[in-house]
Amino acid sequence: RSRWRSRKIKRAATGDGRCPRTFSKARYERRVCNAHPCPLDVVCVARMDLVIGIDASGSMGLSGWKAQRTALLQLVSRMALSKSAGIQLGVLKFAYKITILSQLTDDKKKLITAITNTKF
Repeated sequence: RSRWRSRKIKRAATGDGRCPRTFSKARYERRVCNAHPCPLDVVCVARMDLVIGIDASGSMGLSGWKAQRTALLQLVSRMALSKSAGIQLGVLKFAYKITILSQLTDDKKKLITAITNTKF
C-alpha cells in the first residue's frame, strides 16, 4: 500500500515562467505505508458491546457475501469474548429487511454457528 499527495498550482505561470509537471518530484510525493506484515496472533480484549451488520443485498453477489462471512468468522475467532470482562458480540444481516443472527453474546460457538449457517 502507498499513499500520495500532490501540490496544487496556486497561480498559473505567466510570461516565461513554468510550473512543474503534475507527477514531478517538485509537486508529487509518494510514501509506502503499512509495509510490514500483520501479526497473526492478535486478539481483541477491549471492553465493548459490538454489533456487526453483514450486507446481504443483491449488489454484494455471492463472492462478496462469502468474503464478508469469512472476514467475520476470522474476527470472531480473534475476540476474547467474555460477559464478565465486558466483551460481547452481536450479528445482524441486512438487505431489504434486517435479520438478527445473534443477540449480544459471549458464546463463540453460538456466533460461529449463526454466521456459518446464514444464507445469502
